[in-house]
Amino acid sequence: MFSVTIINPQTGNFVMLPTDVTLTPQAWSAIAVGGNENASIAMSGPPDGVWQELRWLGYQIRIYNPQGDLVWWGHISEINITQGAFGAGISLESMNNRIRVAYSFDLADGTVIRGNTAWAQDDASIARYGVKELQHSGGSDLLDTVADSTRDSLLDQLKYPVPTLSTGQSDVLANGTLTCRGDFFYLDWQYYTELRGREQSNTSGNTTNSIGYGFTANLSWLGNVDEEQELWAFTQVLDGLEDGMIIDVTGGNAGTWTIDGTARGEIQTVTGSIEYQEDNQIIDASGIMGKWRNGNLIIVGGTTLNDGTYQVTKIEDKLEINVEPKTLADETVISSATRGYNINLVELPTTAYNLPSTVTPRGYILAQSFQLEHNVSSWTVDSISVRLLRIGSPTDSIRVELRSGGATNPSTTVLASNTLAASSIFDTRAGWYSFGMGNTVSVSFGTHYWIVVSRTGANDPTNYYKVSIDEDVPYTLGSMKLGDTSGGWHTRTEDATMPFIVKGKELITTQITNLITNYAQFVNSVEILDASTTQGGQTRVGDTTSLVELRKFLEAGVGGGRRYLCRMTPERTMIIYEEPEQPDYPQVAIRRDGSVGLLRGGTYPSGKLPVGQWVEVQSPGQVRDVLAQLSPYFVERAEYDADSGQTRLEPRQDDPFDFRIRDG
Repeated sequence: MFSVTIINPQTGNFVMLPTDVTLTPQAWSAIAVGGNENASIAMSGPPDGVWQELRWLGYQIRIYNPQGDLVWWGHISEINITQGAFGAGISLESMNNRIRVAYSFDLADGTVIRGNTAWAQDDASIARYGVKELQHSGGSDLLDTVADSTRDSLLDQLKYPVPTLSTGQSDVLANGTLTCRGDFFYLDWQYYTELRGREQSNTSGNTTNSIGYGFTANLSWLGNVDEEQELWAFTQVLDGLEDGMIIDVTGGNAGTWTIDGTARGEIQTVTGSIEYQEDNQIIDASGIMGKWRNGNLIIVGGTTLNDGTYQVTKIEDKLEINVEPKTLADETVISSATRGYNINLVELPTTAYNLPSTVTPRGYILAQSFQLEHNVSSWTVDSISVRLLRIGSPTDSIRVELRSGGATNPSTTVLASNTLAASSIFDTRAGWYSFGMGNTVSVSFGTHYWIVVSRTGANDPTNYYKVSIDEDVPYTLGSMKLGDTSGGWHTRTEDATMPFIVKGKELITTQITNLITNYAQFVNSVEILDASTTQGGQTRVGDTTSLVELRKFLEAGVGGGRRYLCRMTPERTMIIYEEPEQPDYPQVAIRRDGSVGLLRGGTYPSGKLPVGQWVEVQSPGQVRDVLAQLSPYFVERAEYDADSGQTRLEPRQDDPFDFRIRDG
């Protein structure tokens, strides 16, 4: 006959059963990932004794077979008692003694504010049952003061298990059921938070900054305090210049200039027989020049006497235009005249025509600093992600570096870097791209670090990159800087943030140990029997429980497709081990008579569940061909029924067969 012992978890002492009260195990189950799952125990006896058992909620429980073998253990999660038509029940499921509320509300400008209240807890309930957390969703349009009130109200209602009652005439005897859970499921009581492993400003950005854009070309400058402050080009090089951009120029009109607006106009060329007259008229028989405008700059080529740059001053008719400077000579020749396009400048340049200049925008190389938001232990950087877009068809790569530096500028010291070929970057929209950083550089709280984005090849006016930046959502723990060709760093005219994600990675086994140590209150220790080579990101924001996250870690496993299994010992040590490979000769066998035993002879302990093991199927002759494909058979879940003496074995989810076997 199966027997039961009860242990008071606060004292560690065994509980004496009330006089004439009997406990009868009915059924229990176990799973490969977690060990003991559920158990059901019937109780009966005099009311004075049975009703005392309501105090056992949360107590530890152990089930033994007739031979004295321990076959199941866990804790009492629910108690239901009936005495005739009168009954009561109590469950840990209905209790939460540490609560916070997630909420949101809209500001007048449409901004949505989201947040969580602080945790509130009941210490007396925690001392009795342990910490059981609840993150309640308060919904939208809920002010923080209302969220606090909601949290306090919920805590008052839920801090102790809520009993259920049914009324009616009582009886002489009382009966009840103890519903039990394996200790593994206690991990569902706490939310898991890990603040290491991520620093970010992960907005989409509302504008862009050009990376690796720049050019050398013959440029013309118009400087008239009352009229023009313009930069002209006769090749398609100005399109990457943007309003507010500061450019550094060497060559003609060397210095620093600020762009005002965007490029306008288009390059247009007339080729054919063109007449040049010394009264500064150009006659174009095709009539194309007549469509140009006063103030346009043109460049003439292919002549003997009139090659040069001119400004249109007057259009006589569709065929004749007047130009300056007044240097034309009489000549009719097959030649070309090209109208340029231009962009405005904030500053007043010195008027100059067709001078070779090199233009490099500040920000052709971009830097964004960051610090760790949370005062946690250091972690190593596995990757840095930024939002990129390809313009044209660059043939080089984009480079992302992790650098040291102070609060104001990055240093020249590169801690880690990586590149991504242009062919891997979209040319239609910006997207997130990840750059591996080797997972060796450690970052620490209170230190400034810099993300520097550049291209590996030379600047180009039509083939370059853009990185997303955000002018609306500033990152408060760092700043963005624009690099210039001299190695200097500058603040953008309108400050912005470069969206980024810095992520770490850590061994699964290390993360499991951290979770068990900090977020598994009922686990006394953990033993990981098989080392893992699998690594994963460690950041968790506290929206999922320790049980959910531990299952993810166990599924990731040791590497090479091998997952972890685990079980809890009666002493609440968690044992984690690699799922066993399929053996040639399993130790456990399902015999031809439907009983379970040891493959090489001997009986299997009654009521013990062989989960997480491979079993041999010794099928009867008439079904041998059908069942041969199932042997050996991996047991994912098993349950035992004490009344019938049968054990039901369930396989993996992709295997439709299960077995019901009897004690043998």
